[in-house]
Amino acid sequence: MQERLTGALDDLDDGGVIDAFGALLPEGEYLPLLLSVEPRLIIPGKEGDYFSGEQVTTWGIDRFWGLPEYPHTPYYRTFETAVDADAHLSEFVVPMVPPT
Repeated sequence: MQERLTGALDDLDDGGVIDAFGALLPEGEYLPLLLSVEPRLIIPGKEGDYFSGEQVTTWGIDRFWGLPEYPHTPYYRTFETAVDADAHLSEFVVPMVPPT
C-alpha cells in the first residue's frame, strides 16, 4: 500500500485504498474524499497568519496581554472556504518539529 500511495490516485477505489484503510477505522459512516492540498508555510506575525489577522478581526486582541494570540511555531495553512456569509472554515497543519 505504501508504494501505491507514493503516486497519484485518480480514484479512491483504485488499488484497494478504501479497503485497506477502512479496515483500520471504527465502524461508522464516512465520506472518503480525494483532495488536492497545497500547504502554505506561515510564520507567526507575518502575512497570512491567522492569529494576528482573522482571529484579531473576529475576537479582538487578548484582553490581559493586549496582544494577538501567538502560536509559538510556524505552521501550514491548507484548506479554506466560506461556510456562509458569517462563517469561514480554515484548516491548519502544525508540525511536530520545526520546519527547518
